[in-house]
Amino acid sequence: MVLAVHEALVNANRHGGGAVRLRASIDGDSLVVDVCDRGSGFELPPADRPPSADDDPFAENGRGLWLICRIASRAETGWDDGDFCLRMRFDTTGGRTRQ
Repeated sequence: MVLAVHEALVNANRHGGGAVRLRASIDGDSLVVDVCDRGSGFELPPADRPPSADDDPFAENGRGLWLICRIASRAETGWDDGDFCLRMRFDTTGGRTRQ
């Protein structure tokens, strides 16, 4: 969970002008973390996408969203009060889904 949130914050800093809001809450058996920025938004890669053979194994970037989608039980994006937000859900029961 720490790695996924770190990657989301790094992406907000690099591509969204910096995080403007970080919110964590408990929802039943899940930790829900929202990272919001003022960027233009993005599409999440398919959660089951394996790293491409064309991916440079020595690249220092380009894997953050893939890691987030593999670590979080659920990841989704959306807009909240003009800010672009990435919501990550970490279930104690495991399993991954995307919306």
